[in-house]
Amino acid sequence: MIPNVTRGGNMAELLRYLYGSGKAEEHERAHMVASSQREATLHKPLGETLTEADVRPRNAYLEERRSLYEKVVKRWLNDRGEVVAGPKAGRPAPQGVSRRAAHVWHCSLSLAPGERLKDEQWGRVAKRFAELIGFNGAEELRAVLEANLKLQEPLTNLRGWDARKQRMNFSDVRWEADHHGLNAEGLDHIHIAAEVVSDNGNVWEDMFDEQRAQLACGLIEREFGLQLVDGHQHDRGQQGYKKGELEHDKRMGRDVGEWARATNGARYIDKATAMPERGAKRLLERTVRACSVAASDELDFIKRVRHEDVDIEAVSYDRGRGRGLVTGYRVRLAGKESERWYGGGRIAKDLTLPALRASGNWPTLRGDQPGAWADAATRVLTQPDQATVTEAKAALAELRQRLTEVDVNDRVAWAHVARDAAGMLNAISLRTEPEPGPLADAGHVIAASATINRTHGDRRRWLGRAASRSAASALMTQRPARSSRELLQQVSYMVNQITQMHMLAAQEQRARDIELRAYDMLETWLNEHPPDLAPAEHDWNRLDLDSGSDLGR
Repeated sequence: MIPNVTRGGNMAELLRYLYGSGKAEEHERAHMVASSQREATLHKPLGETLTEADVRPRNAYLEERRSLYEKVVKRWLNDRGEVVAGPKAGRPAPQGVSRRAAHVWHCSLSLAPGERLKDEQWGRVAKRFAELIGFNGAEELRAVLEANLKLQEPLTNLRGWDARKQRMNFSDVRWEADHHGLNAEGLDHIHIAAEVVSDNGNVWEDMFDEQRAQLACGLIEREFGLQLVDGHQHDRGQQGYKKGELEHDKRMGRDVGEWARATNGARYIDKATAMPERGAKRLLERTVRACSVAASDELDFIKRVRHEDVDIEAVSYDRGRGRGLVTGYRVRLAGKESERWYGGGRIAKDLTLPALRASGNWPTLRGDQPGAWADAATRVLTQPDQATVTEAKAALAELRQRLTEVDVNDRVAWAHVARDAAGMLNAISLRTEPEPGPLADAGHVIAASATINRTHGDRRRWLGRAASRSAASALMTQRPARSSRELLQQVSYMVNQITQMHMLAAQEQRARDIELRAYDMLETWLNEHPPDLAPAEHDWNRLDLDSGSDLGR
């Protein structure tokens, strides 16, 4: 079950959407399956159809306490209604980001493809979700957190969390859960609309609400026997696409699908034609993943990303203990100011800056970190010689042999292996595929195994990093040739080992996904490109390393 959390300041507008026909005319007979309000006092029984006429009474109930206490709740939100970090002091907010009303909390809960629940079952799921997320008051939330320690994972490292938890003093939160059939993707789902101002006038604890919603869904999947999402079952997963992201890609001229138009005139991307692999997020993932594995340090990573026609900016604290330290980054495709920025964590869970620093064994930047990021573009990349390529092949072969001795339950080690394999596949994809193709797709599939959850141990030093770095660097900086194919053959062997690891660890579905969508795809590619043929070239003038060109922008 997948949650999607957004915030806003207009409950009536949200209810009109939930009770209406939907952007793509996909809503069918909207009705309530659960509510914080006692059923005897509902203006309509559960299960009865809701229409535009029901917006006023439902809005009056949900908004009553906020209006009574005249409470104002504001957060920094982007144009998708997601809570984001505010701008640094004295700097303007990024495009589409503003501090505005956020007292309306909205979350959709979607089941796996083909999975359906009856209204009574959805009602029990909604009530359990409300209990786990803390809608039943501070006292019950404290009890729930103590009984389900996993729900506290996003909060345990928060400074002062224990004291904050004891200070929580909100009471019941008013909410309702609505069902209106399948969504545009054909998935059974419900929507939960809540007012964060509780009955006693205090605001519900919304710290890390998105992560808590994910963890709550994982618990509900097990309790109700629902299909387990890979990210909930094994603490890993990949970022999906939002409809707004695809629509923005389409407006930017990318072939991500065909427009369809609802009877109310609204445009949306037809699900049957949607191709998210051609969108900006997948393009950015290919570049960032390849550059992170090939980079020798943080500044080398910045330089490589900028060279691939991608804008990258540092994100740093401007107050507190972390003042002046770069703690994250954001990227966008270069060329147009209207391109959308994505934080590393929005692209993939294992591509945040802390994760890259730890898994890449990068030395710590000393001194002025923001200044070092700004100056990184002046560095020049040198081309590896043939001896380096030969050494990389030997190192990968040795690494493969060492992997036979790694325990299948060593999640940390195998996550590093998956990250390196995905990075090398994306590296050669950058040089052989003008648009993400089979190699990039294989890398994307492998990357789902690259997430290291904190509960499985620290991101300890990975001894295979040197071999992967040499191979990825060689694949990114030379023309496609026999040596590239030989390196790719070694990567294919590593992918096969990852598949076997998942099989031995009783993760059959993950093993099948990698075998069908990555390993078989790689073998087909290698068979179509025998040793005496180099992959098709494209626009190699962009990478003229023989002349020692400056890779800065």
